[in-house]
Amino acid sequence: MQIDYYNLIFADLKPRQKKDFLPMKKGIHPDYEEITVVLSDGTEFTTRSTMNLKEDTYRSEVDSKNHPFYTDNLKLQKKADRIDRFNKRYGKDN
Repeated sequence: MQIDYYNLIFADLKPRQKKDFLPMKKGIHPDYEEITVVLSDGTEFTTRSTMNLKEDTYRSEVDSKNHPFYTDNLKLQKKADRIDRFNKRYGKDN
């Protein structure tokens, strides 16, 4: 004898009816429009946003292709700073 656990657990739950959902209030939500996003390397894609833009284009200055966190430039920059501090502290100017 197999027990149907799904029906046993969810038997008392009734599906939501149309009257259970409340409509959104009018006039308080920002417009949700299509915009074009242009990344720093020139890559473009279209998405929807509530950003209030004068144009329909958002230009990103920083993204995962040029941000130091995602590239190894941050590690190199930290290493260069440590070397500079060492040279200042111990008087080695090269």
